[in-house]
Amino acid sequence: MTEKRQVIYEQVKAATVAICLHYPDDRLIPFGSGFNVDPRGVVVTCKHVIEAAQVKRDAEGAAPTFPRSTHGVHSDLLQMHDIVAVFSLLDNGKVKLGIARFEVIHGSHNADLAVCRLRPDTPLPAAQLGNSDEVFEGQFVFTCGFPLGQDLQPKYPVGALFHRGIVAGVRPHYLVQPRREFLLDMSINPGNSGGPLCAEDNGQVVGVINARVPDKGLPTGIGCAVPANLAKPLVDTVSVLTDQQLEEMRKGK
Repeated sequence: MTEKRQVIYEQVKAATVAICLHYPDDRLIPFGSGFNVDPRGVVVTCKHVIEAAQVKRDAEGAAPTFPRSTHGVHSDLLQMHDIVAVFSLLDNGKVKLGIARFEVIHGSHNADLAVCRLRPDTPLPAAQLGNSDEVFEGQFVFTCGFPLGQDLQPKYPVGALFHRGIVAGVRPHYLVQPRREFLLDMSINPGNSGGPLCAEDNGQVVGVINARVPDKGLPTGIGCAVPANLAKPLVDTVSVLTDQQLEEMRKGK
């Protein structure tokens, strides 16, 4: 691995998070991956990852579903069992877990995307969004995520894992038009959903991993990703919220 590529991989890994429920006894129950795009904490993931965590939390009587606020985004105090973003951070050469709680979640039903505002204690490592309109078939890409999320516990951090492959196809989405989707020739597993799909030459995020094609007579090992440009309006909406607006949303105003 060249020095430049190693730096790119390290930067993406630092910005990749596991989406978890954080229990009072410090247990972490993972539901998927995501990635941070702003040092203040703006995480992009899949809507179905957040919904899975929310269903689990609500089933245990933790809180109602996210109400719609006057600011046009979904907000909730996330009582009892918080939905959190878990970072793998290096501390004196050792991996430790950094945990930041979600404050705001803004989702897109048609694109299976959710953008979440965090409340971190310190600035966070961030990935850079690229232009997904420039993605082409045959392009080398890689993804980073937590397919082994079940091993993610405070005493045994494993860190995010990489998969490398190519864009096997760029096609219209089979249900949502005129949305496109990327078909990927790489290993995609449960836990990868919401993770960044990155251009290998510069590490910019060009897609969000959201599915693995089921084996129904089709080629195996094919995954799908949502173009990153679809996330940019959501990122813009959430990233400009001020601390005062966040506080008002927490108070239900």
